Amino acid sequence: MSDFLVELYIPRTATAAVGDAIVRARRAAVDLTADGTSVRFLHFIVVPEDETCLFLFEAASADAVLETAHRAGLSFDHIAETSSDASWSTPPDQREEPLMTTVSAPTPDLTMVKQKQQQAWASGDFHAVAARITLVAEQLVENADLHAGWYVLDVATGSGNAAIAAARLGCNAIGVDYVSSLLERGRERAAAEGLDVALLEGDAEALPFPDSSFDAVTSVFGTMFAPDHAQAASELLRVSKSGATIALASWTPAGFIGELFRTVARHVPPPAGVRSPMLWGTEGHLRELMGYGISSLEVTERTFTFRFLSAEEFVDFFRTWYGPTLKAFAALASADKQQALEDDLVALARAHDRLGTGDAIAIPAAYTEAIAVVR
Repeated sequence: MSDFLVELYIPRTATAAVGDAIVRARRAAVDLTADGTSVRFLHFIVVPEDETCLFLFEAASADAVLETAHRAGLSFDHIAETSSDASWSTPPDQREEPLMTTVSAPTPDLTMVKQKQQQAWASGDFHAVAARITLVAEQLVENADLHAGWYVLDVATGSGNAAIAAARLGCNAIGVDYVSSLLERGRERAAAEGLDVALLEGDAEALPFPDSSFDAVTSVFGTMFAPDHAQAASELLRVSKSGATIALASWTPAGFIGELFRTVARHVPPPAGVRSPMLWGTEGHLRELMGYGISSLEVTERTFTFRFLSAEEFVDFFRTWYGPTLKAFAALASADKQQALEDDLVALARAHDRLGTGDAIAIPAAYTEAIAVVR
């Protein structure tokens, strides 16, 4: 067993996020140990003047720590192996040996990751899920105070929830997504309501519009799943006019959906080196991504409640219609492994049910509503 340091970026404006990251790191270490890979969370050090936080783990390998960090949704630049008997109080220039050796994180093939993601979202029928969460889009566009007549782009629109919501407010709404079947469902919805909404094929990391095209850009649980976070954020900023509004709804790492993804990851590991989409649900990550490109950012944690007759119905629904969950079950070779994943998801849903009445379940799922103004 060796000791490893994970270096995190923690903006001065988001120091409260440290506590949440510690909870997630400890939980991820316990979960991975339960799965047979021993990892212990030992200590943390906060260096506010450097906007840095160091997490110290004990593990058999750097790969084990990488997996722990991924499950916890930690945004980090590198992992370093340290000497277990090193004195932390000894100045660096007085140590006989270096304190740490950097272990490079794997570099993922983001093109391949994106192709697999597109296949996942095209499987099942995400519109069935989107129909249940329309309230989030309605609240987002209202709280973003979109003006009638504005040109609004909804990125990773799926079947058009936020684009249609913006059109109801009198906006000139356009939605882009890379799943054509979902766009067709969105066109049917807009036509049924008599709304003029343009739904086009497009990639969140390469939006097919000129610079400074829109008065507002939205995304509801969409852009967060782009594998290249920095490129996706750069595109949001690029197509926005100066003074434009960017409004995002993103699941949080510590919320129910974050736990659902970590539960699935224990059975079907995600691509190595790809940053967790749940990081978009943290203020620190958003500030890191958009940086000087915005003049203000307001982040509010909100809750959407999933309602089903039972935990079993919830799992069956997500297994049938939600592409990532459907693909996770399909990736498991045996019926026993599929049953184990189903059992864990049922247990997760029951653990988060706030009713406890037995006749139905209500699962609160935390997400962040982020509203920024482009510089």
